[in-house]
Amino acid sequence: MGASEAMIDIALSIGFVLGGPAVAAFGPRGVYALGGACGLIGAVVLVPVLRASKREAKAPQEQLAQPSVEEIDAGELAAARVGG
Repeated sequence: MGASEAMIDIALSIGFVLGGPAVAAFGPRGVYALGGACGLIGAVVLVPVLRASKREAKAPQEQLAQPSVEEIDAGELAAARVGG
């Protein structure tokens, strides 16, 4: 928990250090437009990743289905209860 908070603090510090000169160089609107462009680029990069993860999340129903009572062998059930 502490490490993630430290990383957030470091990221914010770097943002303030870079943000001051950027506003001085490009003005508030320019920096706002630059931030929007960076956000758009990030979205373009993440869309294929999200689509791929959605495809991997879809599993065939056979893998997700639980066996019915008729399919469970009484010997397997007893062995599972005993731990062996």
